Amino acid sequence: LGDGTSAYLDTGFNPSTGSPNYSLNSDSLFAWSYQNGEDPNGNPIAGTTDSTHLLLIGPYENDGTTGFRNNSSASVSTSVTNGLGLWVTSRLNSTQASISQNGAILQTASDNSSAVPNSTVKFLTGYAITGNFFSGGIAAGGFGAGLTAQDQVNLYARLNTYMQQITPVLTSATTHTQ
Repeated sequence: LGDGTSAYLDTGFNPSTGSPNYSLNSDSLFAWSYQNGEDPNGNPIAGTTDSTHLLLIGPYENDGTTGFRNNSSASVSTSVTNGLGLWVTSRLNSTQASISQNGAILQTASDNSSAVPNSTVKFLTGYAITGNFFSGGIAAGGFGAGLTAQDQVNLYARLNTYMQQITPVLTSATTHTQ
């Protein structure tokens, strides 16, 4: 769980070091949030930055929007009503990036790619510096090649089935006291 002050997971994967499934103009980042309300400070649920080029998802920021950046320095946002479920940002070319929630594309933005960030991908933050930590929790996350709209629907369907199976386990684990 994110605590909003210091908890995060560093994957150790640096997109700039190269990967056959992650590149400047074909990439995706996703995380499943089980926080309905907004992050009080608008902090990202996942991402990375080298201070110039960013890959970030802010699923439900403090102004009722979601914000994302995908291998660019430009920030894109759109209105949302909650922060629950699967959040995906995907880039399939050099001129557009998208954000989706639970398999539904919320926005496809004109967003020129500039460079792959030279920093490791993190969950529960995008920065790993004091004061920029997501206060909710995530149940799944990942990254890789760009995902089409149908790929995002399929990913949501499969993860949703999984989440329904483990919900009793998660509920039991989070309410158990010793």
